[in-house]
Amino acid sequence: GGGVQMCDLDGSGAVSYLELAAGLRRLKLRPPMHLSREDFDVITRNGALCDGRGELDLPRFQAAVRAQLKAFVHRQVAHTLATTDASSPQHTTLTVMSRLLAAADRIHRRVAAAAAARARSSYWTPC
Repeated sequence: GGGVQMCDLDGSGAVSYLELAAGLRRLKLRPPMHLSREDFDVITRNGALCDGRGELDLPRFQAAVRAQLKAFVHRQVAHTLATTDASSPQHTTLTVMSRLLAAADRIHRRVAAAAAARARSSYWTPC
C-alpha cells in the first residue's frame, strides 16, 4: 500500500484528489507530474472507483493504477505498431503483442463477469 500510505495525509486509509496531487508533487519527478481534477476524474472513471467520500482506498487505488498502466501499454503498442515498417520483425512482434493484449482483456472481462454472476447467485436462496 505504499502509494496510498505515502499520499494519505489525513490517515483515513484512502487518498483524495488533493492528497494524490500533493503526493505526486512530493515525489519531485522530472519532469514534474501535475494531476488536474480532470485527470483524477479520468483515473477514477468519473468517481466510479472512489468510495462514498470521493477517495481511493488501497484496492481501488491499485485498480486505478492497473487500469492506467494497461491503457498506457495499449497506447504505446498501438503507436509503435502504427509507426513501424510493416515488413520489420518488430512489426510482427508488436502485432502478436497487440493480439495477446486484446485476448487477455477478453479473458479478464469473462472472468469478471463469471465472478459477478457467482456473487449474484450466492445471494439468492430457493424457498
